[in-house]
Amino acid sequence: MSGAGPAHLFVYYQKPYKMNEQGEPEELRQPHEFVVTYGDGVKLRGKGVYFLRNTKPGTAINPQGTSDEQVLFGEISEHTVGVLRTLINNIYKPMLDKMNPEEWKMCEADQQKEFLQTFDKFAKELMEAQESFKSNIVLEPLDDQLRQSLRDGGRISDVPLIIKYSTVFSLW
Repeated sequence: MSGAGPAHLFVYYQKPYKMNEQGEPEELRQPHEFVVTYGDGVKLRGKGVYFLRNTKPGTAINPQGTSDEQVLFGEISEHTVGVLRTLINNIYKPMLDKMNPEEWKMCEADQQKEFLQTFDKFAKELMEAQESFKSNIVLEPLDDQLRQSLRDGGRISDVPLIIKYSTVFSLW
């Protein structure tokens, strides 16, 4: 609240996890815990909330103030692209489309037009990104025996590995 740290703060309530050998998070058998982070150390694995200090850098928040946009907050989820697509296309785009010319204040007509075109392009790209997630290919991981063979000095020229990789590539 002093304005000294990063402008954003995230709070999650989730089970702790560790990264496995495939680089994927695995939940630990421990109870849920609160995580308070700047977003640089713990991956969100569900839902969380964010707080955004909307003041000039180094400016403290006035705790006696009213709801004057000093602190913005909201819910976030691990499905960031989908949520962003929904907000942009279902909330912000309709609001922008209905704005009267006087609401744009000092924004000139050509700047307004360029902004709306760029905004529409971004909204479309979010829709396409969301669709691309649906068609992602999920490759089968190596079984433990083959993974251990590689650790023990196995080579790609080993027949079981060649068969395994050939199968993966043919499915791809």
